[in-house]
Amino acid sequence: VEAIRTLNVQSDATPPHTELAVIGGKQASSPMGNTFYASLGTLYALPSVDPVVNGAASGAAFTRYQDNGGPFVTFASPFSLVEGGHALGYQSQDNVQKLEVLRSTTVLVDATAPVSSATIGSPFFVGADGTRYITPATPVTLSAFDPVSNGVASGVEHIEISIDDGAFAAYASALTFPEGRHAVLFRTLDRVGNV
Repeated sequence: VEAIRTLNVQSDATPPHTELAVIGGKQASSPMGNTFYASLGTLYALPSVDPVVNGAASGAAFTRYQDNGGPFVTFASPFSLVEGGHALGYQSQDNVQKLEVLRSTTVLVDATAPVSSATIGSPFFVGADGTRYITPATPVTLSAFDPVSNGVASGVEHIEISIDDGAFAAYASALTFPEGRHAVLFRTLDRVGNV
């Protein structure tokens, strides 16, 4: 009579769970669900875990992703995205071939700087040499917009100004200047840090 043999098994019926993680760069929320804006310098990772259920988990075998419905790519290391909209689909499979339902997140990569302009009110005069003359009552206003590039614009965060070599500070309202020479530097940042 053969001796009794023992066979121990663990039954894994639960697929892995994958998340989209961002590394570095700058991100901003979007009013659209499951969508966010990101700077060009953002990297993306896909950590996954095969959950232990009733003591069993076979472990994740691979994780894959696709960009805008393209072919699947096996995730091996953090990746970057070019400017534009990216509907990322991603999923993992465990070692007993349980494939996770495809998850998705839309990333709107903005790599284009905003555009700023200055408007000088009245009274205002331009001399023959191009020098602009104003009075202490003349308002100087700044405005900016974030242009749509490759279908994406994260929006203007704020305008910064430096007057007469001072530190940059947030611009809030029309400027006026006392009598004398003045130099105004200005720049605009968008919501993902493009200047």
